[in-house]
Amino acid sequence: MEGHLYKWTNYLKGWQRRLFVLENGVLSYYAERGAPLAPGEEEVPASPVTMLLPGLRTLSASAAGIARRDEAGPLQTVCRGRINLQLAVISSHDSDPARIAIDTGTQIYHLRADSNELCKQWVKALQQSKAYFERLVKRAAGRRMRAMVKQAEQQQEGVSPAGAHKSAAADASSEDEHDAALEFGEEDAATLQALQSRDELLAELVRVQSELRHALTQSGELDTLRVLQETLAASNSSVVNKDVASAGIVAALVDLITWGIHVLNADDELWKHRLANERGRAMRAETEAASLQRQLDELLRELEHSQRTESRADGKSPVATEPEDDEFFDAGAQVSPRPDGRSPSTSPEPAGSVSRSTSRSLSDRRLAVQAALRAPARTSSDTSRRGPSRAMSTAGGGVWEPRKRLPISDRDTPPKPSLWSILKDAIGKDLSKISIPVVFNEPISFLQRLVEDVEASYLLDVAARTDDPGRRLLYVAALAVSHYSSTLGRTGKPFNPLLGETFEYVSPDGHSLRMVCEQVSHHPPVSASHAVGRDDAWTYSTTCEVRNKFWGKSVEVFPRGTCHVRLRRYDDHITYEKATTCVHNILVGRMWIDNYGEMVLVNHTNGYRCVAKLTKTGAFWGSHDTYGAVRAHVWDARGRQLPMHLEGAWHSALRLVHTDDDSGRSRSETIWRRPMEPPEGASGPFHMTQFAIALNELTGDMRRALPPTDARLRPDQRLLENADYLKATSEKVRLEEKQRAARKQREHSGTPWTPLWFAPVSNEGGATEWQFTGAYWESRARGEWRRCPDIF
Repeated sequence: MEGHLYKWTNYLKGWQRRLFVLENGVLSYYAERGAPLAPGEEEVPASPVTMLLPGLRTLSASAAGIARRDEAGPLQTVCRGRINLQLAVISSHDSDPARIAIDTGTQIYHLRADSNELCKQWVKALQQSKAYFERLVKRAAGRRMRAMVKQAEQQQEGVSPAGAHKSAAADASSEDEHDAALEFGEEDAATLQALQSRDELLAELVRVQSELRHALTQSGELDTLRVLQETLAASNSSVVNKDVASAGIVAALVDLITWGIHVLNADDELWKHRLANERGRAMRAETEAASLQRQLDELLRELEHSQRTESRADGKSPVATEPEDDEFFDAGAQVSPRPDGRSPSTSPEPAGSVSRSTSRSLSDRRLAVQAALRAPARTSSDTSRRGPSRAMSTAGGGVWEPRKRLPISDRDTPPKPSLWSILKDAIGKDLSKISIPVVFNEPISFLQRLVEDVEASYLLDVAARTDDPGRRLLYVAALAVSHYSSTLGRTGKPFNPLLGETFEYVSPDGHSLRMVCEQVSHHPPVSASHAVGRDDAWTYSTTCEVRNKFWGKSVEVFPRGTCHVRLRRYDDHITYEKATTCVHNILVGRMWIDNYGEMVLVNHTNGYRCVAKLTKTGAFWGSHDTYGAVRAHVWDARGRQLPMHLEGAWHSALRLVHTDDDSGRSRSETIWRRPMEPPEGASGPFHMTQFAIALNELTGDMRRALPPTDARLRPDQRLLENADYLKATSEKVRLEEKQRAARKQREHSGTPWTPLWFAPVSNEGGATEWQFTGAYWESRARGEWRRCPDIF
């Protein structure tokens, strides 16, 4: 099948018209040009199916838009890519019947047809092509099993057919290939599937060769038609009609040849994919080794400092000595915060008690170093995080040092049910409309995830006092990119906020950062947030509607809504929209997250704009070496590109690079680093950041000051944090039922839902956004929460 479809490219180029050709289980797409090809470009026939198999065309030229010759000359085509359908999941779009999604496991292709009917024809053809090769594999396995039974019967009769040993060798080769696949990457189900198809084809060819050689060695007249029918066709019945038998033999030969072409087309891509996986593993191993070395150096410096402190307290020379029995002593008293959030008074303890407690602490550190050195290297989801951590303020106003660990242990991971049984009917649909079991969640709300977006708010502090408008915009772009640093390894789903649910965050000093979030709509799910910096130097606000789609092997998350950053000193108003997040290998293999797309930041005050591009990890032929790469450039109001840009990766660090116009030399400075990862097991099985671990902490002072709608008071989220999975599940069901009952009551009474702390406004494009009213902090100061609904 062949015809024209529109392929989604990116936000700047949008939908691009391409010629698609489906043949031998591979969907190729071509860019068409009327002008001659440029040097080095590949010239291919405009219509391969028409030239090779004209009788098999399934669409007319008028329906499919077949490429034709025009008056200007032949239409040239350049191949832009190939998609192996054996490794893909094909699905229709749930809201747009003219769209198709093809998920290869590493990339999602979004296609659109000119009509709904044409889209249905393409989906049917793609699914039939995929099923065709799956049937070939099953039929080959069945024929090989029958051949093995036949060989066993012949061996019992004392006959040893020629080639039987080669069939066994082929089986052994198949087992070796399967073991090799596990070595190369047991997490890649697509790789195993492709290797299985190749092994079955090899076994089928060996079987056909063996049986044909066996027939040639037999004495007597050779019935060619019968031999070919028994070897190639699935039937062993007598030949009744020679024309029917010949047709079956030819059809079987076509199947075998087509299958061979399909496997050869996929084999090159398969090896490139495996090579890319190996490069990615090597890169992650090097990163982890460097991270462990840094942790070791830090711990050794702490040990050395503790020894010097002990020597000074004892009146001895601060000379490092090797302590006996791995014991270390420190004369300083250990002070821990009280559970109610107030700092306890430091009381002297007996010298022996202090010495023993400190000894245990330092011994534990030394054991941690030894364990770190013995531990195997972790994957990219556990890459170390660098940078300062923030303390959290109590809602009552006192400083509270945030907790370092979750109550749950990494050993408390529950057995999860089959995700496929839950999602099998959800391909192409929005997962926000499907109830997911609580064991697939992480103990944090989506509103709290919004607060993680401004963890690096110090970038806005710097931007608020930077005179250069280009640098200001790049600092804001760095904040926009830092949103995604917390997604590395975070495969747990946050809790969907209930309607009216809120969350507040206040920095330790109460002035550096204050933020309020509220769930203002449930269908569609819309969250609003508003943050203020020190001395009101900047504000950050957003209206976020998260849409997601499940494509079979992955889930794509599309955050819709505009982020607004205002810098008061320069009267800057900067807006941008977030990039796309994709979670790969949802059902089989190791899940990993990719963030990609282009974020366009526009300063509406001076006309400057910045384009920050998050590189998408390559598909089959791509390489993981560029995973997470980011690059951002700035243009002024006249459209001139400035000699400065941002580069780095969203999972490690960002550098601001400035190029001198005269000399051409570049100088760079690191303006953001990903925060350091918490200790091993600190967040249980959830891979949460140190900042996220503290967001759901609830103290006595907080409980007395927070509104009853705050996410910290949500019972199912708290129970999950405490590893009480059964109660967390029942509480989640209870809260959802309570929310449905409240909605029905409002519909019955005709009373619309009105958010408490945000009001709707229309932006320049006519879309609805939610603006913070400021009433939250007034109610908080008075402790007046009577207007809050009972949602928990």
